[in-house]
Amino acid sequence: MWRVDFKYNEELTQTFMSSNQIGGFFNRLEASRKYLFGSVGVLGETGNSVIAGTLILRGPDVKPVVDVAPDWESYEYKKLDVKGNDEDKAFFEAALAWDLEISGKKWVDGKNVSFQGFASINRYLKLPNSSSRGS
Repeated sequence: MWRVDFKYNEELTQTFMSSNQIGGFFNRLEASRKYLFGSVGVLGETGNSVIAGTLILRGPDVKPVVDVAPDWESYEYKKLDVKGNDEDKAFFEAALAWDLEISGKKWVDGKNVSFQGFASINRYLKLPNSSSRGS
């Protein structure tokens, strides 16, 4: 599990454009789609925003999964310890719930990227199976 932060937040202007940027990044990750799941969002307001979120990757290293996207180096990646670090766990949970807040900037919009093996993520995180939830 990895924290993802955009390196050039000072260049962000309109929040909808930042959301489109996340969507484009996820589109460029298509070749690695079966290796990742995540939620990344825009936090803040027009002219004062950041892009941040979380990715769950198959394997121990982030680079082999994300380097299929030409702009992968525009983001910083930090490995999260959700079992041993309460701050990392809170960040991870808030990003997945689209309830993340960083430096007073609240979640405005976001995108999810998922892969076919989501059931295995549920087992790893001990989450309820989505098919067992009531409709």
